[in-house]
Amino acid sequence: MRIISVEQSLTEGPPRNPEGDLYQYEMTFDHGKRRAYADTATELCNLLLGEDYAKPDDEDVVEQTCQRIIYAVNVATILEANVVAAVALGAIPDDGLDEDELEVLAARDQPPAIDVWRSTVPLFLVNAFYQPYAPAPRPRAEPRVPVDRPTIYWINVEDELEFLRSLHTVGVIQLATATAAPG
Repeated sequence: MRIISVEQSLTEGPPRNPEGDLYQYEMTFDHGKRRAYADTATELCNLLLGEDYAKPDDEDVVEQTCQRIIYAVNVATILEANVVAAVALGAIPDDGLDEDELEVLAARDQPPAIDVWRSTVPLFLVNAFYQPYAPAPRPRAEPRVPVDRPTIYWINVEDELEFLRSLHTVGVIQLATATAAPG
């Protein structure tokens, strides 16, 4: 794995792994200040979650999943707090949020227990707390008015690559995958 600051020049192109190939993944993180190159999703998760996430020969899948869940809950809580602030400041229209919807947005001491999310205000949820991983049914998005984006964003924790892809979707990281060069 190689980590560089975004300001560092890549005049020679993207870095290559010890075998001379392009790294499989490029991740921009730390509010866009740093870029990491790695051949496995585990390496990138180690970077985000700390060096205790997965040590060599570590096969404690349950512990790794728990660490991804904790990180995902923290991310969802921060993102939802930003949404609530944006609604309060008028930066995001509230589309007539009702009292129950406001409570869902504000309360983060436990996963929201709702069947349908009708607001156009984004809701950030962690998939581990809903079916098929937990008893609670997955909320459905049925916005009151049409919108051109999701109204429920899921942070997926079941495996490392899906976890990273969902962090990319919610804007916490940027993740790119190398493609083979032609010829």
